[in-house]
Amino acid sequence: MGIGLYSAPNHDHQYSIPSLVHLNHSTPLECYLYFSNQIPDTTEFFVFVLVDFRQVPFEFEGDDANILFNASVDPYEEKFFSITVSNLTRGKHDMAIILAMEPNNHSMDPSFRLSTDLSSVRGIRLNLIVDNDTHYNIEYDNSTNPLFKQCSSDYPLNDGLLMTKEACSKKLWYTETGIPGENIPYWINCAAGDDYLNKFAIITFMDYQQVPINTNSSQYAIFGNLSPGEKIAIPSSIMVPNETGFHEFMAVWIPLPFEYHDYPSGSYEYCTQDKGLASSVRIGLNVSRLPNVVY
Repeated sequence: MGIGLYSAPNHDHQYSIPSLVHLNHSTPLECYLYFSNQIPDTTEFFVFVLVDFRQVPFEFEGDDANILFNASVDPYEEKFFSITVSNLTRGKHDMAIILAMEPNNHSMDPSFRLSTDLSSVRGIRLNLIVDNDTHYNIEYDNSTNPLFKQCSSDYPLNDGLLMTKEACSKKLWYTETGIPGENIPYWINCAAGDDYLNKFAIITFMDYQQVPINTNSSQYAIFGNLSPGEKIAIPSSIMVPNETGFHEFMAVWIPLPFEYHDYPSGSYEYCTQDKGLASSVRIGLNVSRLPNVVY
């Protein structure tokens, strides 16, 4: 598949939107999402928008503002979708337009779950400068946080994240059963590349709607800063939805918060870090009621 962001519904380089965009505060971001389906099957996906690592309402194909929209593209079809993001405040913003692929595939088959690693979402990131380039200060966590655990140097993870039920575990977490309202603890294991510093944000989604990093918490993103080769485990938890049936849970790794645009050649300390956002394995959650108790 191919995706891109354009100022007009025309797949020509002159209309391609750069990664750094300047706007007036009274002007919404209006753009066209390009999607090229290069397989012989219809491709379905959800579309959502992040501004400063929070999911925000937007207009999609003229529909009223919402936080999540359905889209599909026929086999071998190329298609443009109009997107409008309004109410942007002054300052510098980190924005991402994200496509969640196969959102209605709830297969619990391990091979499907493993196939979603790094590939459950596609994303296009922008730095928006609205009148000025001031942004809020981020407090980055690192291995000195007493709640985090250090993973050994041989932990099989490099420049990314892995979700497990135990800290620094090598056993992948990809399915779960639960009852409505149950609290499920887990760990987000993170690693920097062996040869470079790593700065990142992590956000989590239940059924493609953003949820706090921990149950009963107002924190919607983790910001981390790791030394080369450093590997840590971050304690987290989710609340099982009230609706019975199958649900989808995932985390998204977003490198270089507020610093996604191109850097001067060779001089920037994070220039070797992979700038592409990526998803964790998509965890299938099967929710059922408690069995009837017979007395």
